[in-house]
Amino acid sequence: MIDNCKLIWITPNAEKIIAYCARVSSKHQDNPNIEGLLKYCIKHNHVSIMEMASMCIEIKTTRGISSQIIRHRSFSFQEFSTRYQAIEQDLEIPNLRRQDIKNRQNSISDLDEGLVEELQNDIIEHFKKVDLSDFSGYQKSHLFGNVCFSFFNFDKHE
Repeated sequence: MIDNCKLIWITPNAEKIIAYCARVSSKHQDNPNIEGLLKYCIKHNHVSIMEMASMCIEIKTTRGISSQIIRHRSFSFQEFSTRYQAIEQDLEIPNLRRQDIKNRQNSISDLDEGLVEELQNDIIEHFKKVDLSDFSGYQKSHLFGNVCFSFFNFDKHE
């Protein structure tokens, strides 16, 4: 699987702004030792000050992964829509893993490699037989969404 991240923008002088805000109760608010303060805050888990800056990141990943990131709703998102753009990339077949019966948030990579390869090839052959022009964009996003890459931008919000 190919995962890719790209920084789109960041608050100008973010470290300086964070340090200034971290010293809101200090007589030394303009202390130039920003790096030392930020290291201290991270080491001692004083991370709320990081909310004083923002950034926008573009991520390229599978729909399966993007849905998990979006589900947690810690950010604001804009996701690539297959309703408006054609799917023009190779399919990304996920790693097939067995569900852990004790922990529903875990999966186990102990399936027979030959079986996994056979099933992945079957999935690829199945999707190759389909003429995408027969489906609306909305249908394509549901039928092929989890085996296609997704692009989305996100920004921390409050």
